[in-house]
Amino acid sequence: MKIIKESNISRIIIVSTIFIISALMLFNGYFFISKQYEILEVHIADTKRTFVENKQQLLKREVDAIIEFIAFKKKSIPLLDAQKEEALKQEVYRWIRHIRYGDQEHNYIFVYQVIDIEGGGEICKNAHQS
Repeated sequence: MKIIKESNISRIIIVSTIFIISALMLFNGYFFISKQYEILEVHIADTKRTFVENKQQLLKREVDAIIEFIAFKKKSIPLLDAQKEEALKQEVYRWIRHIRYGDQEHNYIFVYQVIDIEGGGEICKNAHQS
């Protein structure tokens, strides 16, 4: 039994052409989508890196501003009594509470006063526990 007959040649040509075109479209679509996915992954990684760098720069600017503020206050107001020093600490502590890094669940900055730089159980105490 012959599959290819004179009467079937035109039908075989049409079906094979449709099959070849469909296969080419499928492979082109797959490669296009996979390439776009790779490009998207690269852009996502770049966006994350840029976001973290910007947040780090913002945090550094805020911390530098606090350091400059402390230096300015120490120069302009001599901290001879403990009350003025405590007031300055509380003012700085209130300012630090407004610095944010990350989203709402992960935006903590801890402030500690170092007691024993060598370490141990009493290395520091929380700044608002004074």
